[in-house]
Amino acid sequence: MLHKVDLKLQLLIGMSIYALAVFLSSFANDFDTFLLFYSCLGGVGMGIVYFLPVLAGWSYFSHIRPIVAGSILSWFSFAAIGYGLYALHSLNPNNEKAPIRIKNGMITEKYFPVDSPQV
Repeated sequence: MLHKVDLKLQLLIGMSIYALAVFLSSFANDFDTFLLFYSCLGGVGMGIVYFLPVLAGWSYFSHIRPIVAGSILSWFSFAAIGYGLYALHSLNPNNEKAPIRIKNGMITEKYFPVDSPQV
């Protein structure tokens, strides 16, 4: 698929699959369905998108392909970690604890009240 389809179209297909996976996982009623959509389908979309910068890097730095692939994979990971920290800080800047606790089997779920600024 890499050399048969235009790179912009591949990027559009990959990100569309990933966006569809996130959208469908938001409607999941159980963890297995969420896992199927978010991990499996989302992984396919990100896998398509991941290989495009690797291919571009390999075309410019063909003599150090493992370093190029490792660097790009590392930056995908750093971006996910950085965005996670940014989202956590922007959604709960004062690091407040959720005051409502509900016991659900062996798990204790924690919630903020509806009138909370975190909601």
